[in-house]
Amino acid sequence: MTDYLKSLQQQADEVGQMQFRGTVSQALPVNADQYAKQRQVAGRMGVELKLDDWDQLGSQVPCLVDLQPSGRFLMEDFFYAGGLPAVMKEISSVLHTHIVTASGKTVAENVASAENFNTEVIKPLATPFKDKAGIAVLRAAKAQAEQATGKAKASAATVVAK
Repeated sequence: MTDYLKSLQQQADEVGQMQFRGTVSQALPVNADQYAKQRQVAGRMGVELKLDDWDQLGSQVPCLVDLQPSGRFLMEDFFYAGGLPAVMKEISSVLHTHIVTASGKTVAENVASAENFNTEVIKPLATPFKDKAGIAVLRAAKAQAEQATGKAKASAATVVAK
């Protein structure tokens, strides 16, 4: 029984690490509070989510969803286009699809039948809405330099202070 419990704990630890280093939220347009919210939840699960993790994922996964306020479409349009399952299927190559979810099925099984009904709202991975995720992490020196040169855009970047 003890080995079984240890096995379950190892699985939970693995899932927790993968969950918060996963990439689904990066493929969606998110607000500036998203990192703080995910970090709080991760902390409750005993997973350390660093700003560098968030920044690295944001540079690797494009934003696929053309959603307001930075895009053209409403959340209702996203839902009718296929919603989160369609996005997860589109980025399945960068997800940990072998992980068993609360449904008792793997991520791959859960999104296998997902369809994208509107490629204007949910863009294919090959032609994303934005090449990089919706949030960029700018550290103080970089943020000041970009502001000084006029290259920083408030809608495309968030300054996160340490």
